[in-house]
Amino acid sequence: MRIAPLSWLAARALALADLLAPRRCVACGEPVALPLCDLCAVSLLDAPDPLPGILVAHEHGGALARAVYRAKYDGDPTRAARLGALLLPLTAGIARPVGCVIPVPLHPRRLRQRGYNQSMELARPVALALGCPLLAEGLVRVRDTPTQTTLARGEREANVAGVFRAAGPRAIEGAHVVVVDDVVTTGATMRAAMAAASSAGAASVTGLALSRMPRLNPRG
Repeated sequence: MRIAPLSWLAARALALADLLAPRRCVACGEPVALPLCDLCAVSLLDAPDPLPGILVAHEHGGALARAVYRAKYDGDPTRAARLGALLLPLTAGIARPVGCVIPVPLHPRRLRQRGYNQSMELARPVALALGCPLLAEGLVRVRDTPTQTTLARGEREANVAGVFRAAGPRAIEGAHVVVVDDVVTTGATMRAAMAAASSAGAASVTGLALSRMPRLNPRG
């Protein structure tokens, strides 16, 4: 089982960014040391209705939605790593000890297209705060499923049923596992990932997400 180091791309990007220019707000691009500038941070809202077993930092929308979009599609993995700082207050509510942190994986085809998994970058500061390994390949996605955004609740559950499996069950057997993702709506994808970890022998599993959509798809 591979424990994720800071990727060469992420390390180079961090070094060059610090050398050439001040860090910038992930949402608006203003120079700032924190992930979000004061103007963008003030728009953050608490997460809507809780999901069993899943801790969520904020409601998805506004500046945070822009930041997540840029973190996923701007080709810079350090954006997602910086947004991971917004997850750190939630770690206080996670029972210790934690055996490992696992990102919700992308399918290999999407990983090749994007160049990095934003959920793994989000998970880096979480693993550091919890003092446990980050398993880059703790779970694998065995099917490249259609996006969940246009699906109703029942369709979401069916779409991701059985889509994940543990790559190396021995690494998580008997451990308390934390699974990290960027955005949840009904929680179907996160629950599928958590179920895969449980099926592989994890003693307990906690889900951790940066944001949650404020309401379901009208058909859901």
